[in-house]
Amino acid sequence: MNVEGADRRSPDQTLLLPSLSRSLDNSGPAHKPSQRQLSCLAEMSREMRCFREAVGALRDLLAGDRGWTVMGSARGKEKIDSLAWQAANVSLTNIFQAFPARPVTTGGGDGMMGLGSELGSKFGSLNIGLLLNLPWEPRGHKDLSATLKSLSFSGRIPFFRAVSAVELFMVGGCGTLYEIFVLANANLKHLQTIANRNSSELRNASSEDLSKYRGSIHPMLATPFWKSTIDAFIREASGCKALEIGSVEDIGLSVAHTHEEFDRNALDVASKIFPETRVSPSIEERKRNLSFLSTEFVSAQNHIRDYYIWFNEFIGSLHAHPRVAFVGDGLVPEEEKNGIEQLMTRLFLEGTDVFLVGNAYGGLAKSAHKEARSLSERGHWQNSPLTSRQHTLKDFSIPSALGDPLSLGDPCIPAGLDIRELIGAMCCSVVSTVGGIETMTTLAHLIQHCQIGTNTAEKTGKPENRISPPHPAVMNLGYKQQIFLGGAIERVISIFHSSAVAVGTVAAGELRDSGVLCEKNIGQIIKGVMQSTNNYRITLASANIRPSSEWGKHPDVIVRGVASN
Repeated sequence: MNVEGADRRSPDQTLLLPSLSRSLDNSGPAHKPSQRQLSCLAEMSREMRCFREAVGALRDLLAGDRGWTVMGSARGKEKIDSLAWQAANVSLTNIFQAFPARPVTTGGGDGMMGLGSELGSKFGSLNIGLLLNLPWEPRGHKDLSATLKSLSFSGRIPFFRAVSAVELFMVGGCGTLYEIFVLANANLKHLQTIANRNSSELRNASSEDLSKYRGSIHPMLATPFWKSTIDAFIREASGCKALEIGSVEDIGLSVAHTHEEFDRNALDVASKIFPETRVSPSIEERKRNLSFLSTEFVSAQNHIRDYYIWFNEFIGSLHAHPRVAFVGDGLVPEEEKNGIEQLMTRLFLEGTDVFLVGNAYGGLAKSAHKEARSLSERGHWQNSPLTSRQHTLKDFSIPSALGDPLSLGDPCIPAGLDIRELIGAMCCSVVSTVGGIETMTTLAHLIQHCQIGTNTAEKTGKPENRISPPHPAVMNLGYKQQIFLGGAIERVISIFHSSAVAVGTVAAGELRDSGVLCEKNIGQIIKGVMQSTNNYRITLASANIRPSSEWGKHPDVIVRGVASN
């Protein structure tokens, strides 16, 4: 696509510019997006609408023949704990044998996905593999009936749900963690819509009251491997008043205590979804449909490709500048507030922008900016006057619809691309200590993309091959985004990490090597974030880019201001 010569459409101002606000100190109006940025945003919206239409067509094509999606680790049998592998083998055999010839969709790789494809073939299923376009994995599992390649990890999520009736989460790593939370979040958004209640109202509602909506929520079944992680998440999110729901069962997620319970849950759900009286299409008939399926899939992926072209053009129009994202919802515990505020104050004083995602840190950011401004005005800091800013996602005018569930007659299908991509591309570091399902979805997305990006860069020797590239100014210079997790979030991720290492779905040092750092001490987070921003400045300097924080003087700036929560 020729970006410069593309048709310049008039953007939908309501969609694209949700909140251009004034700066924190109200010193003047917000700056308007440039024409270049407006054109990029208009094209991004158009490509996303076309993408949704293609996913909807694929969903409609398979409406009468949806089956299972098996999600889990791609690590081979030799790396996964033998008892965990054996339990998964028994469970999937019991499930597929009871409901044979139902389509099985996986990520197309080895490990748990390969096991699902192998057993699917054994019981007459059509096996669909939604592969990632990874240079070191050109082909999928040998038992796949059809392989369709996706350009991004998040981009294939809508297809998993569009082609399946039930999702089975086996033992897995960071990718499976992301899949659980992004799909649970889609169910949550759907429940909020059909029940017409916000998070506070859902949190206080009884399960009996919400039971009437469960029939329209997409079922998600997890093995006992996930119980410790989900239990820890519920406990920690509830403690910081961030859990958006009273029970995860209300949003369709059932986590079994035992493998026998997992089997019973799957068979019970399947008996309601797959009536015995229905005659399943033959394999030949399904294969004839694959040509149509492939057409819609390729169409959708082309729109994702074009979306990314415009997205990268949009990111390239923004000034390369040190930004730290604070991601979280709920209440920050008293023992953490002082440390977070101290970190934000230091970031402001050193000219780093604070990028707020969620409602947890808004008050602390205001206090920190006020303190930093006071220190700067009194001459207690060399960077005077204060030039750094506090921002939210709305300040950057990314189409708000990208974070919403798809309106396809099946609102449980999540959008494949969303504003989380912006965080990965614009922020040199991410900090989180509290949050609910929305926060965990964002963090799991960033963690997975850090992991895939690191693996891709290392295996190909090309930093530009990262799935979710950072700002173009640093993409080829080896800079790696770092994610700092503390407090409640650290406790959840640490429990997940321990479970995953124990069964072999995550290597002992894999998270840290990918730039994901779990720290119990807030002082270590402060030290790490400050070092990360310093490294980012050094990287910009090596590229001869001066990291100015005077946004108003930059011709391509979108806004200078803050959307206060």
